[in-house]
Amino acid sequence: MKRAALGGIVALAIASQAYASDARPVTGARLDAVQNSVKAMLKDPGSANFEFVLSVQKGAGEFVCGKVNARNGFGGYAGFAPFSGLLVKRGDAFVFQWVKLAEPAAIRTACSANGIHF
Repeated sequence: MKRAALGGIVALAIASQAYASDARPVTGARLDAVQNSVKAMLKDPGSANFEFVLSVQKGAGEFVCGKVNARNGFGGYAGFAPFSGLLVKRGDAFVFQWVKLAEPAAIRTACSANGIHF
C-alpha cells in the first residue's frame, strides 16, 4: 500500500513537471500587447516593471500569467502583483484580454491550474 501511494506521488510530481514545461516566455509583439494592456490599468504606467510573463497554448489563444510592480497613488511601489488573461491574434496584431479575478490568490490558482507557476 505504501509503495502504491509513493508511486502515485512520484507519478504526479513527474506529470506536474512535464505540464509546467509547456509554459514559455512571452516575447516580442506578444509581450508588447500584454504589457500595454496591463499598463493601461495602472495609475503610473511608466513605472511598470514586469517579471515572469509566461504563456501556455489554449485553443486559438494563449493563457498568460505574469507579475507587475508599479507606483501606486502615493508614489511608492506596491510590490509585484500577479495578473492573467488571454492573448489572441486579431489580424496582424495581438490583443490581450484580461481575465477578471477578485484577488491575487485566485489569479495564482488559475495560473497554477494552467501549468504556470511563479
